[in-house]
Amino acid sequence: MQHNDSEKVHRWGSRKEAMTRARIGATKLHELISQNRIRARKLDGKTLVDLNSVDELIENSPAAGPNVSA
Repeated sequence: MQHNDSEKVHRWGSRKEAMTRARIGATKLHELISQNRIRARKLDGKTLVDLNSVDELIENSPAAGPNVSA
């Protein structure tokens, strides 16, 4: 199946995969989902997280380091 660049292909994963990928806990993941900063869906009572949205959140977060002002 081919996709245009304009078509977004979701990579759905478990909450555990999302937490591991972002190196955050369950409470923080729930907070980010509630704030619509990470996309998620319910399927038969199971939460599926859009792993692309986890990557986007990380990539769009401010840089950290000694030359970054707080």
